[in-house]
This record gives sequence, structure tokens and C-alpha cells, in this order.
Amino acid sequence: MALVLLQNVVVSRDRSGWRIAGPGVAHQFGAYAAWDAGSDTPDVDRLELSPPDEEAMLKWTAAGTPSEIASRLRPLVDAFGDRARLELVVRLHYPGMTFEQAAAMLRVFAEDVMPALRA
Repeated sequence: MALVLLQNVVVSRDRSGWRIAGPGVAHQFGAYAAWDAGSDTPDVDRLELSPPDEEAMLKWTAAGTPSEIASRLRPLVDAFGDRARLELVVRLHYPGMTFEQAAAMLRVFAEDVMPALRA
């Protein structure tokens, strides 16, 4: 059995990642809440974002240094390793980020986090 897991990730070696991506994560969570409340529908043709709680965003978004991200994702990988083929899809680009910022985050994830998760 294959299992696909989509996970928000914000990673940087110098802890600048949340400052860069946090506003975009807030937009993502705010949009989900707005859709749930009936915003941006045929009847309400506007997206009314409410600022999400940072604690809630960090609960659902793995944010930190590469070692912190690997430690946060390791239990997910281990939980399914023997029972299913896990396809871990990580979101590393959020609204407002430049290509260069997203590429830097992807590079850190590929160089530092992926090897730790494969070990």
C-alpha cells in the first residue's frame, strides 16, 4: 500500500525561514479558514482572511533548522516505514516568497534533511 503525506515545511540553517515563509503560511491557513466560513464562493466573491493563530500554524508546519525538521518528520517516516510505501511530499514554497527564497529552502531540505530521513 502506498501512502502520500503532504507536509508543510519551513527550513533554514540560520533560523530565518519562519521570518521569510511565515506570512505565506499565515495566508495559506487564513485561506482555508475563510473557505470553511464561506468566503470566496459564488455567493461571496471575495477572500476574507482572518489571521490564524501562530501556535496552530506551527503545530501543522514543521519549522526550524534541518536537524529540528528531521527530528519532527522522523516519527512520521518511522510510523509507516514497515506498513506502507510512504511518499512524503513537502511544501517549501508559500505565497509571497521569491523563487530564490524557495530554491534556498529546497536546497537545505535536499542537502541536510533528506539524508537524515533516509538514514
